[in-house]
Amino acid sequence: ITTNGASLVVSSGTLDGVTINGVLDVGNAVNGANLTVTNGLVLNGTALVGNPTNGWYGAISLAGNQVLGGNGTLVFGNSGCNALRLAYDGTTLVLGSGITVHGMAGQLGYAPSCWGGPQNVGVVNGGTISADVAGGTITVNAQPFSNHALAQALNGGTLQLVGNWSNLGALGAGGGTLNLGGGFSEAALGTIHGTGGTIAISGTVTN
Repeated sequence: ITTNGASLVVSSGTLDGVTINGVLDVGNAVNGANLTVTNGLVLNGTALVGNPTNGWYGAISLAGNQVLGGNGTLVFGNSGCNALRLAYDGTTLVLGSGITVHGMAGQLGYAPSCWGGPQNVGVVNGGTISADVAGGTITVNAQPFSNHALAQALNGGTLQLVGNWSNLGALGAGGGTLNLGGGFSEAALGTIHGTGGTIAISGTVTN
């Protein structure tokens, strides 16, 4: 989908097993946009979820177990209502190795701000999650969240982990704030890097 630099601008609707080779606009040009995805999404371009300057927001709602694959980037705007969320109880989102999720403000998994939905959802990160805009917060809220690659806070941004989580990859705070909330065990902390940032523990550690 998309050719010659055109964008696919969403107000509402469903994509079923689609590959995006361009720009997917969910909430950047249309406030409150909500895209439903079934049978996976291959992103080889850029997905704009929300607007970076004016507070407009959007959500990509995943219907069932879904893989976000490809070699693309999802960028959250500046509203806390932005979401990459699971719509059904007991389902899981897998982020592929070529996917980067970053930006100012957004929710992954369960999205209580503005969207609601089931809390019993899982997120598996095989790519990069990066809260990299000053003053912003990206929240991963899942039961459980399993990090197999890289999740980090940079440039004055905050990455907040909520729910039960484990780290088999790397967590980092490079000039940002990594907030370890929810519930986690000492054995599942994995590798944590702190370079000029803050690592905060607001959750419950099981030793």
